[in-house]
Amino acid sequence: MRVCDLITAFADRDILPIKVADVARLIMEAGVEEEICFIEVDIDTSILRGFIVQTTEPRGLYDPDGNGRISKIYYGHSQDFEWQRLVCCKEMLHVLDESWQRAVTPEEVSGLVKKMALPPRFLIPNDGTDDSKKAIFDRVGALQAVAVLFPMAIRELLLPKHQEGVLADDEIVHIVGLPQVYVRLVMSEFWPAVHAALSKF
Repeated sequence: MRVCDLITAFADRDILPIKVADVARLIMEAGVEEEICFIEVDIDTSILRGFIVQTTEPRGLYDPDGNGRISKIYYGHSQDFEWQRLVCCKEMLHVLDESWQRAVTPEEVSGLVKKMALPPRFLIPNDGTDDSKKAIFDRVGALQAVAVLFPMAIRELLLPKHQEGVLADDEIVHIVGLPQVYVRLVMSEFWPAVHAALSKF
């Protein structure tokens, strides 16, 4: 399974909000992970909004078909509900990452966090290092999560009212359950091209 498969699976949904648990269910049904759980924690969300820990745990004698792969998504409880949803979905999509996209060692995680704290304009991978590439992919991961949680079918329904000024950004935030910065992006003229690109990988 790839992220584009999830984007496609939800693209025509017109009932909101898309539940993060429904996305998790599809990933588990595809056999990628056996279990995905979400854990609220007290972290400094100005530095890190959430993270994922993937483990393999031996299953019992009476569960021979289980693959033992478990993903635990930790998210900061102090952030708004909209951010919690986005962070949980974005971190969960990491289970579909290729091995080169993952931060494994403490040094890699530290390097990634330092880069993620920088403004996006500083995240262009000029230096060619692996942690620069991972930071860029992490930013792309947020856009992928938005594409899953804000289906194109819903955008098309809301767009006329938004363009007429009848429906404001903050109202759409409450409808789709995503942060305003991403709502504005989705409702912009640029989103269809971004969505099309995200749907290819």
